[in-house]
Amino acid sequence: MGCRLALAVVLAVVAFASLATGALGEALVPLDGPFASAPIYATGPPGDGRLFIVERDGQIDVRDGATMTTFLTVPDVAVDGERGLLSMAFPPDYATSGLFYVFKVSSANNGQLQIIEYRVAAGDPDRAEPGSARVVLRQDHDHANNHNGGQLQFGPDGDLYATLGDGGDTPEKGQNTNSLLGKVLRIDPRAQSDGSAYGIPSTNPFAGNTRCGPTDGTQPCPEIFAYGLRNPFRASFDRLAGDFVVADVGENTWEEVSLGGLTDRATGENGLRGANLGWGECEGNFDAASVTDPCPPGVGQVPPFFSYPHEGDPARTGCAVIGGFVVRDPTLSTLNGRYLYGDLCRADLRTLDLGAGGPDPKPAGLVVLDHGSLLSFGEDARGCVYALADQRAYRVAASASDQFACPNPVTPAFPGIAGSPPARTAPPTLRVARAVGARRGAVRVAVTCDEACDLTARGTLSFSRAAAASSRLRTAHARADAGQRTMLTLRLSRPQRARARRAKRTIVHVTVTARDGAGNVATTRLRRAYSAA
Repeated sequence: MGCRLALAVVLAVVAFASLATGALGEALVPLDGPFASAPIYATGPPGDGRLFIVERDGQIDVRDGATMTTFLTVPDVAVDGERGLLSMAFPPDYATSGLFYVFKVSSANNGQLQIIEYRVAAGDPDRAEPGSARVVLRQDHDHANNHNGGQLQFGPDGDLYATLGDGGDTPEKGQNTNSLLGKVLRIDPRAQSDGSAYGIPSTNPFAGNTRCGPTDGTQPCPEIFAYGLRNPFRASFDRLAGDFVVADVGENTWEEVSLGGLTDRATGENGLRGANLGWGECEGNFDAASVTDPCPPGVGQVPPFFSYPHEGDPARTGCAVIGGFVVRDPTLSTLNGRYLYGDLCRADLRTLDLGAGGPDPKPAGLVVLDHGSLLSFGEDARGCVYALADQRAYRVAASASDQFACPNPVTPAFPGIAGSPPARTAPPTLRVARAVGARRGAVRVAVTCDEACDLTARGTLSFSRAAAASSRLRTAHARADAGQRTMLTLRLSRPQRARARRAKRTIVHVTVTARDGAGNVATTRLRRAYSAA
């Protein structure tokens, strides 16, 4: 990423020293894994509350509730320099197709960048089928082990966006439209009926030309969506507004964040289509007064939405931008709606306003110190945002006392954009089995929802003796597929069990709530006698 280690040490210290001036209520809640290697990306399938964590050495973990298992181990991953398994993405139809995509740097092919399709295992949603691997796209990258890019994400148009670096110490590729290096690509990653490994969206800038990869082509590559980039390691879509944000790692002077605002709700198109973002002819804000090598006049490059220098005010400098996400988590009152990002050489996280008022950079009040450098960010289908640093994953939470698991319901991304179906307005239908087990230290409630739901059960005990006041039970949570019978268990503490044995009669009051992906809620209340026997 072009990190200068001496600068990293200085900036980390400065960031920690200045943190108190921007401290907010939110906190980073850690998950220690265990991880086999550094976690470098986090995501979740559409309509699915599970969290998938990508490890750099090739392992992908899936976390469902408090349980984490290995979903897939991707072979042939190079890990020298900045290489690795760098991201994964789930298409909008993952629930029915079972297909997903990974971005890896190949060891056997001398650092070749590869997008690979896999399929989930039949009958086991927490395991992928290793033998289903199909290489979608290849790009040679053997000159250096840095500047790989590495982002995969599906946009509101349903197409797959991929970011590729310029190849490190190769001749600069950003301005060469006959090469896939130094670009944002946009493809349909599914195998095509004509035998092609992937499709080309008809509105791509050079659609219709001969495809490129694994080497340069003879004409502008049809896979290109935007060009003029150095190392766009991270890019993301705003899951509410549909805007596209690309963070490009600079060389010796500037770090850049480019914004492609949504331009057409009917298609999901954004403003970076065909954009020349400047590298390697210029970088930074393209202002001749503040850039060592400003863009030549009349060339037509699109300046970044925001850039920050490597030298100057310690509160605003850095060495290698790490792009994040526009926060759409309603529990994060001070961060919600702002773009959260970081820098490889800083311990603190920062935010931008992507609205018309300008970037308005501010500290996020969050810092990663105990496990070293920030590596990346992620976001799940519940709208929770994650920071990845060395051997830990962190959820950006409302307070330090929160659990790591995201408390939000699953919500659809890009609502109302590109022909997305209207959000369901009817509440889910919730059925509770008549037999409620309320004995021997636990209350067990069997629940069925007519659609995929997040279930919550809250309960209290009331005792017949006046001296024994009502007591709250531990809350139970579960994720249920449509029609799936799910058991919610509320456990009594030892003092509660002792009270129940002493009381002549104990009554259990339970409230069961089901929330679907559109945020609609159904509630059922129960009252049962508890048996301590």
